Amino acid sequence: NEKVEMEQYKKRDANIELIRDIGMLSVIMLHCLCIFPNQYPIKGVLKAFLLNGVPLFWIIMGYFLFINCNFKNKMIKTIKNILIPAIITMLIAQIFNEWINSTQNFFQCLLNLNIDWNNLLSNIFSWNAGMYHCSHLWYIFSYVKIVMCFPVLKLLCEDENEKNEARKYFIILTIIAMLASDLQHIFSVKFNFQPIVIFTPFTSNVLYVLLGYELSKKDTIKIIHGRGKLLLIYMFCNLANGLLAMIDLKINGNSDYFYHTNSVLIIISSVVLFSIFKQLDIEKMWGKNIIYFFGKRSFYIYLIHMLVLDKVVSTPLFYQLTLNTPVIVQYIILSVIVLSISTVLASCILFIKKIMNRT
Repeated sequence: NEKVEMEQYKKRDANIELIRDIGMLSVIMLHCLCIFPNQYPIKGVLKAFLLNGVPLFWIIMGYFLFINCNFKNKMIKTIKNILIPAIITMLIAQIFNEWINSTQNFFQCLLNLNIDWNNLLSNIFSWNAGMYHCSHLWYIFSYVKIVMCFPVLKLLCEDENEKNEARKYFIILTIIAMLASDLQHIFSVKFNFQPIVIFTPFTSNVLYVLLGYELSKKDTIKIIHGRGKLLLIYMFCNLANGLLAMIDLKINGNSDYFYHTNSVLIIISSVVLFSIFKQLDIEKMWGKNIIYFFGKRSFYIYLIHMLVLDKVVSTPLFYQLTLNTPVIVQYIILSVIVLSISTVLASCILFIKKIMNRT
């Protein structure tokens, strides 16, 4: 059964699985990076190259979203496989909050259940995940919202001349509006592009999904080719975005604006990065099983990695292990520990799911 299951999983596109793995790893490394102070210049450079994680997830979503057009089945699967596990994660974060913060032991949390139902329910019903240890779950709620909008998006994502033109028009209009927003932030004193920005037809999340659909078409892949040129574009966009963030920090005292998926440079670099890895011949590469291994667990790794990160950081043992070591070494050790523990826990979740499906 295990072999059959793995063979069925391997029918999935190996290139997409690799991109999924890269997205998952980027998110973990980005969140681990946020633990360290901003005084280190290397942090800004690394951050610029780790912002493509979530955009890659959106692009993958758009790549596959419109293959099966049964909205009812799609919504049921999303609630069952995506939303419910996210809500369970939020509940676990509530129950074991004191243990994660190293202020109580594990069993004390179980014996003295301290669930802030008001906080939990308000986050769920406000379609938000701002509570402790779960801020990364905003992606899950946004994912579900996009699936809910599937019948509308489907009208744009059909391979017909008029719909192709309409979709491309909306993509271009959204990118222009986001570019206007970037320019407004840079030249806020001299120019005001707000009239353009308010006409943005889609959020960046929906834009990435539409771009993912475009990239699923063979004609688009033929246009975006040449890994060498694409790599240069990717490097330039992320370095330029990092530079703008540092300039923004000096001028406005804030670098968060350009460290966001709405930045046009991040949009370009994410599409380019997807295209680079989509063109690789993964089937002939060594380590294909590793790609499938992490790809299969990527969702659950993403789901629980913030809880693991917060627990590791609150543990004195981590600081004892990394005492008197360079910051970059501490960062690498932290990233490896979080990825390893999250992978083990994700494997346990898959094992439990397998047993439950048998009963």
